[in-house]
Amino acid sequence: MTNEKKRPREEQVELTFKSYTPENQELQTYVKEAPKFGPESKNIVDTVETRAEKMKEQIMEEESKRNPELDLNNLAPKKPNWDLKRDLEKRLERLDKMTMIAVSDLIRERLKKEGNIALAVGHDQVIDDE
Repeated sequence: MTNEKKRPREEQVELTFKSYTPENQELQTYVKEAPKFGPESKNIVDTVETRAEKMKEQIMEEESKRNPELDLNNLAPKKPNWDLKRDLEKRLERLDKMTMIAVSDLIRERLKKEGNIALAVGHDQVIDDE
């Protein structure tokens, strides 16, 4: 107590008891409740787990705000062969063109054999002749 009298009041350290209950009645006023761990405690101490949970919640909220219409069903392919169809599309376009040319040649040949050459060459020439 002699040290306390020599120091000015501003420099005196305030006493706090968190995990110790003093027997002296004068010191009972300095007792504070010790921090408790867990969600039901009043004084929650930040631990790695609580910080991780808070960060996880923040990230989930931000993601839900950024992509509200993002649906996992839209991301997955509807059929397992979609990539094969995509790769073959260019080849199929070329094949379709060749098929149309071959079909038109076959039709022209048949019309020539039947004797209606005007229809085989084209309908526009028949109109010009008239």
